[in-house]
Amino acid sequence: MNIIEAANILNIRHDADHMVVKAAFHALAKRNHPDMGGDTATMQRINEAHNYMSTRTQQARLAEWERLQPKPAHQPERQSWRVGQFDEYVATKMAEKANKAATSSHNPEPLRPGYTRLAHGNPRRRVCANAFIPGKLQAHGTSAGC
Repeated sequence: MNIIEAANILNIRHDADHMVVKAAFHALAKRNHPDMGGDTATMQRINEAHNYMSTRTQQARLAEWERLQPKPAHQPERQSWRVGQFDEYVATKMAEKANKAATSSHNPEPLRPGYTRLAHGNPRRRVCANAFIPGKLQAHGTSAGC
């Protein structure tokens, strides 16, 4: 019997402490004891599992459980950076980004009515020259020279 079988028989986790092992054993013994109408073979398995779990320390049970776990597949080693390699990596990524931005066709968003685009590309509201003369306030787009 090993730790996995014993834990499955008692319906507990492999890292359960002794109080949990004892409580699980008593609950199963009440249900499966031959004097209470249970099976003798089942009760013997429960006794074996209890003896196995209670005679080993929690640390020994954990060590056995780790030993029985399947080994993970070989994982490739992590890339280690040599001195200056990260700077080269960042420089190439920044150059790629700059080339992509320079080669992409720049389609600015359409302007709302009454706005014009400045040299640096930001929109700005047009101001009518006659709008500041008292009495000549005109709406944009009228024939007053706006």
